[in-house]
Amino acid sequence: MLRTLNAQGVTILAVEHDMSFVQQIADRVTVLHFGEIFAQGSVQEIISHPGVADIYLGASDE
Repeated sequence: MLRTLNAQGVTILAVEHDMSFVQQIADRVTVLHFGEIFAQGSVQEIISHPGVADIYLGASDE
């Protein structure tokens, strides 16, 4: 259903933590961290962003 809506030009906002699902539906991703925009880009850019991996996996601020 999401793909059908997107093909019709409908913009969809999804809040999701399951990156495999995000890879299937998203063209662009915005990552929030404590309510602030941390990173924006294509799915591949976000997946390969080292800071995103740190906050997504809960790395410490040592």
